[in-house]
Amino acid sequence: MEWKESVDQTGFIRCMAPVNMLGIQDAVIARCDIDVAEPALPGWISYPYGVYSEQCTGYQIDGNHFTTTQPAGTEKMGLIINNSGPDPNMVYNNTFDNFIFKASCATIMEGNNSSANFATCWMAGKKFVVQ
Repeated sequence: MEWKESVDQTGFIRCMAPVNMLGIQDAVIARCDIDVAEPALPGWISYPYGVYSEQCTGYQIDGNHFTTTQPAGTEKMGLIINNSGPDPNMVYNNTFDNFIFKASCATIMEGNNSSANFATCWMAGKKFVVQ
């Protein structure tokens, strides 16, 4: 039996960096409520975020609600994806509320992210595709 990393139906309230995936394969982040907070100490963390994924592959980030109840101050990111691996990845049906810019909701950074299926994310009731 293979064990998979997963976070499912979890609430994160006023967290600066609740989900941090580094080099994980086949992780599932699903149906979570993630509230991205201001840093406790200004300058301590450059961008508070909800989910950060780096060098992960085969992951699924699906049906999560990203928000920030503290929209003023430091720019916050809902979802950051950096250098995905070669296996199929899915980011689907996530919602983002109270982020100032669409780019603050979800962003794909440098590296190989070509295997990802990024579709249907929602901000303020409007659909957008993460690019």
